[in-house]
Amino acid sequence: MATSFANVIDGRAIDSTDRTVDINPSDLSDVVGEFARATEADLERAIRAAREAFVKWSRTTAQERFDILDRAGTEMLALKEELGRLLSR
Repeated sequence: MATSFANVIDGRAIDSTDRTVDINPSDLSDVVGEFARATEADLERAIRAAREAFVKWSRTTAQERFDILDRAGTEMLALKEELGRLLSR
């Protein structure tokens, strides 16, 4: 069974019964996962959340932004093997 993924909007998992199946184009028997398809309401919720997040982000200092992005980059480097395998699928 394929891994099922919800959309994440404003930090919350938003699932859907309408799903898209992602298949590895190099191996059609390899189902990468099933992904929730967003509704128009989900899209509007995501846009609203992004606008609200921008207000908070725009008030952070350059150092705070650096710290957040540095942590994200460090995490990606720690997971580079796994991310590479996933992206190549």
